[in-house]
Amino acid sequence: MFRSENKKNGFTLVEVVVSLVLLGIMGAIVGMGMVNIANSYFFSARNLVTAQKSTQAISRLEKELSAVKVGSITGATASSITFTRAIDNVTDTISVNGSNLLSNTSILTDQVNAFTLTYFTCAAGAYNNCVAGAYNANTTIIGVNLVLIPQAGMTVTVPFTDRIYIRPYNR
Repeated sequence: MFRSENKKNGFTLVEVVVSLVLLGIMGAIVGMGMVNIANSYFFSARNLVTAQKSTQAISRLEKELSAVKVGSITGATASSITFTRAIDNVTDTISVNGSNLLSNTSILTDQVNAFTLTYFTCAAGAYNNCVAGAYNANTTIIGVNLVLIPQAGMTVTVPFTDRIYIRPYNR
């Protein structure tokens, strides 16, 4: 006597299809996460380039303007300044030409969206009591505001600001 046994080996077609659908959904979710991670990386890299340019330009401006020879500023507007450096008696002009920030004819940075200088006159020794206004012989602080054009894909501009104290000495 032969008896046939119904052994179930393997998976049914329905089980295989359901497994494939679930794997497809999980793959799509993981893929979207990977795309978002890649986009975030590229956005951060572009943002870093802008931040580095701005930081380097502000540092260079701080170095240049902190070396101003007392009484040597011959022209000072909201967008440019001409002065003589106390270190080497060289006359320098910092200004904007198009989208370039210049020191004499050297480009400090490009992609300039806005550049403003503010001149502060402070009471003697009281740097917390300063009044903004036009440059005069008593100006002790120069405020710098620099905004660069955002890199491709960025929509927000970030201003970089600094206040530079004019040293009260001549060399």
